[in-house]
Amino acid sequence: MRIEKGSGVWQLGFLAALPAVLAIAVACSDDSKPSPQASNGGEGGSAPVTSGGSGGKPSGRAGAAGTGGRPAIPPAPTTEGCAELAMTFDGRACGTACSSVSCACDPFPASYVGCNQKLGCLTGVDCDVACARDLGDVVQCIGKFAPCTSDGDCGSGRCVQAPGDSAGDCVSGADGSACLDDGDCVMGSCVATALDGTRRCSGGKLEGTCNLSADCQSGLSCVLPVSSFVGACTDGTVGAPCSNARDCRLGICAGATSAELGSCSDGSTGTGCRENADCDAGFCGKSYAGASEGTCTDGRNDSACTEATQCDSGFACVMTDFGGLCSSGAVGDACGADTDCKSGACADDGSRGFCTEGQLDQPCAENTDCVDGHCVEGFSETGFGRTCTDGAVGKSCDNGDDEDCADGRCAQDDVGAGWTCSGGQVGDRCSKPEHCEVGVCALGHDGGYCTDGAPRSYCASDDQCASKRCVVEKGYEVGKCTDGADGSLCLEDEQCDSSHCAVSSGSGSGTCTSGDVAALCTADANCNSTRCAIGAGSSSGQCTDGELMSLCTAEDDCQSMLCAFIPGNSYGRCTDGLLKSACYDDADCVEGTCAYSEGLGRGQCTDGTLGAFCVTPAQCSSGHCYTGGNSAGTCTTGAKGQYCSRPEDCESGSCSSYRCQ
Repeated sequence: MRIEKGSGVWQLGFLAALPAVLAIAVACSDDSKPSPQASNGGEGGSAPVTSGGSGGKPSGRAGAAGTGGRPAIPPAPTTEGCAELAMTFDGRACGTACSSVSCACDPFPASYVGCNQKLGCLTGVDCDVACARDLGDVVQCIGKFAPCTSDGDCGSGRCVQAPGDSAGDCVSGADGSACLDDGDCVMGSCVATALDGTRRCSGGKLEGTCNLSADCQSGLSCVLPVSSFVGACTDGTVGAPCSNARDCRLGICAGATSAELGSCSDGSTGTGCRENADCDAGFCGKSYAGASEGTCTDGRNDSACTEATQCDSGFACVMTDFGGLCSSGAVGDACGADTDCKSGACADDGSRGFCTEGQLDQPCAENTDCVDGHCVEGFSETGFGRTCTDGAVGKSCDNGDDEDCADGRCAQDDVGAGWTCSGGQVGDRCSKPEHCEVGVCALGHDGGYCTDGAPRSYCASDDQCASKRCVVEKGYEVGKCTDGADGSLCLEDEQCDSSHCAVSSGSGSGTCTSGDVAALCTADANCNSTRCAIGAGSSSGQCTDGELMSLCTAEDDCQSMLCAFIPGNSYGRCTDGLLKSACYDDADCVEGTCAYSEGLGRGQCTDGTLGAFCVTPAQCSSGHCYTGGNSAGTCTTGAKGQYCSRPEDCESGSCSSYRCQ
C-alpha cells in the first residue's frame, strides 16, 4: 500500500488495482484544502507526539524548532484510509460484470465500477467521502480494500490506523511501506520523507533514509543536508553518503550541497570532487565554467578542465568547442587555436582540434595541413579523425578524391567498402577510365579493374578482350576474358572452341569441354556421344560412349541399356547382361541371375552350372557353393574328394581336412 499526497492531507491508496477494477467518472476533486507549513528547525530536532500512535501502537516523532535553516521533522499527517469510504461488496467472485455505483458529486457526478477479488463487486460507497477524494484513490481502494483494526488482521504485515478512525488499512511494513509510526514497520523506523509529514518505513541500512542516527543500524550514523531533515545512513567509507568532510573516514566529501548529500571519496582518479583539495593528484577537472562538481584527474593530456589550476605543470587548459582539456601543446594533443600548439598549427576538423606538424600519420583537417598535401579521413588507428598520408599506391584515400593520391588515382576497393590509391597497372582497381596507365578500365557500378584483354583478365564487354569473348556471370557487371580453349571459363557454347560449355546447376559460370570420352560434362549435350554419366550426388560427370565396361549411372548411359550401378558408388559399369557380366541385381542380367557379393562389392551373372560364380548354395544347380571362407566362390558337385570349408559344401554332408568325405 502507498501513501499519496492529495489536497493537503494523506490518502492511503494501493500500489496497483486488480485486473477486475474499472472506474468510469467525470468528477472534480476539491484541491483548495490547505497544505501544512513546516517551520525551520535544528539538525535532528524532534519531540514525542502527544497523541496516540497508529492502531494504538507507540507514537512517532514530531519536529521541534531547530537552527541553521533546517526544517523540523513534521508530525505525521492525517490519513484517509479506505475504511472511511464505507464500501460494501456482494461477496461474489469476479467472473461476471459488476454494476456501477453512482454518486451525485458537485459539480459533476461520478460512477464507480469495480471488483475486489476477496469481497466481490462494489455495491455501495459513502458518496460524501468518495466525492471529496481523487478518483484514482477510490479506484485503488475498490481493488485491494483490506480493512483492519489491528496488526493481527494483516498477516505478516501491519495495520496503519489513524487515531480515532474505526478501521485502518493493511500494509507490508517493509522498506518503503507507508507508516504513521515505528510500530507500522516490520523492522527499522518510520521516517519522515516530506514537509507535509509523509512517512516511509526504513530498515536503516547503508544509504537508507533517516531523520536521526537512531534510524540507522549499528555502526551507521545519519547524515543530513544543511537544509533538509531527510538524510541517509552512512559509515563514512568511499562512496557512502556525506554532507561534509567530517562525515568521511578519509576526510573527503565530494558533491554535497546545501540541499543534497555528496559521497565520500578517496581522491583517486575518476572519483567525484568539488575542488582540487578533494583529489590525491590535486586536480579536480570540471567540464564547463561554473560547474560545482567535477572529477579527479591527473591534470595531464585530455583531462577535463575549465582553468589552468586544474592542469599539471607543463600543461595548459585549452578551450575547444566541446569544453576545456589539459594539453601540453605537443603533436596529437588537444587544441582550440594555433596558439595552443608548440608547432603553431591546430588542425580542427569541426569535431575536435589536434596539434600537428603535417608529417605522415599526424592529425589534419584538410590537405593544406599536410607536408605532402594529402589529408585522409580515418587513415590510421591514432584516434585522430583525419591524418596526413603520402598518397602512395595502396594507401587509403577519401571517397573518389584523386587529390588524396600522389598519382591521382583513388579507386574503390573490390569489396566496395573503401577507397585506395591505385597503381593503374593490369589487375589494379580503377573507378574512372583515366585511372588505368596500362590497358583500359573494365568498369562497373562498384568500380572495376585495369585490363589488357588477355585470357583470364577482367572485362566488362567483349570488345575489351583480345578473343572478343567476355564472360560476365549473372548479377555481375565485370567478368573475365576467355580464349575458348578446353578448361576455359564460359557461360554459353558459343564462347568455347568446341561449342561445348558445361555449366553446373547453381553455378554462375561453366567450363569449356572437348566433349570427348572422359571429358567433363554436365548434360548429354556437352558430349559428342550425347551421353553424360553424371556422378551420384554431383552436378557434373564424364562423357561416355556407352560401350561395355564404360562408366554409367543410368541405363541410357549404355548402348545395351544395362548399367550395373551399385548404390553408394559414384559410377557403375555398362554391361551386356550375358553370363559372367557385371551386375548388381537380377535386372542387370539377360542370361541367368545375379550373384552379388557384399564383401567384394560386385556381382556376376551366373547360370549355376559347375564352376560358375556363386555366393550362396542356392545359386548353384548342385546346391553346393564352395567359397573357402571368402565372400564368393564357385559351384561344385560336392562329391567325395572335392574341396570344402563346411558340411553343406559336400553331398555327404561331411567335410574333413577341407575335403568332402
